[in-house]
Amino acid sequence: MNISKTIVVMAALVVTGFASAALVPVTYVVELGYESAPVPAHEADRLTVQRCPGCAPETVRFSSSTAYRLNGFDSPVESLQSFSQFVRQIKNKDKLLFYVRYEADTKLVTELVLSGAE
Repeated sequence: MNISKTIVVMAALVVTGFASAALVPVTYVVELGYESAPVPAHEADRLTVQRCPGCAPETVRFSSSTAYRLNGFDSPVESLQSFSQFVRQIKNKDKLLFYVRYEADTKLVTELVLSGAE
C-alpha cells in the first residue's frame, strides 16, 4: 500500500513539474539602431518594434520593472534616468545598437540593453 501511495505522489510531482515548466513566458529580443529605438522619456512609454521584415509591427510598453543596461545583457541594471543621461552624452550615436527584450503575451519590455557605446 505504501508503494502505491509513493508512486501516486511521485507522479503528481512530475505532472506538477511539467505544468509549471509550461508557464515560462516566451520572450523576443529585437535589435534596433539609435534612430529606431528612442530612449523612453518615462517608465510608461511605448515603442513600436518589428521582429522581422515581414512581421507585423507590435507596440511594446515599458514599465517600472524594465531593466536598463549600458553594456550588454550581463551588465548591471541602471535607472532610466542614468541610462538616458548616458545615451544623451554619446557623440557618435550611429554605431549604437539597442536590444529590446519583451514578453510575447503581455508586450511588456523586460530589458532595454545598449551595445556599441564607446
